[in-house]
Amino acid sequence: MKKTFSVRVIHQNQGVMMRLNDASLVECRVAGGQVGIMAMHVPWMSVLEPGPLRVHTGRRVHELLVRGGLIRVMADGRLSCMVQDIFDDDHIDVEDVRKHVVALEARQPFPEDEFDDLERDLSWHRQCLGAVERHLGALSHGVDHEEEE
Repeated sequence: MKKTFSVRVIHQNQGVMMRLNDASLVECRVAGGQVGIMAMHVPWMSVLEPGPLRVHTGRRVHELLVRGGLIRVMADGRLSCMVQDIFDDDHIDVEDVRKHVVALEARQPFPEDEFDDLERDLSWHRQCLGAVERHLGALSHGVDHEEEE
């Protein structure tokens, strides 16, 4: 029985962002809730919700924070994600993200006609801020989660 499968994460504007051939598990949030996908999964497709996309391999867990998109398991077992936006905690100005969160929070309560969009934007930026703070905290404790494979 096959225990691994290939995963591609494709940004809608920037192309392939991740390509792995030895994934054992993919975890993500979809419209119906949190899911875990393993080798030999049935063909399936869903809408990705904002949140972490974790790809487990034999050596480590690759984690991206995605804003949304589509996830699809093909008949041959390959998994592909087309994402709208990816947050990269290695190349971000934490102060810019923090200022954006503060500015959005200052606008609350949001106008009814913009409520859904502004709530999603605030949630996304809070997740980004949390991710970069966790990343910076790990670096300050000498943990480098980006070691070579």
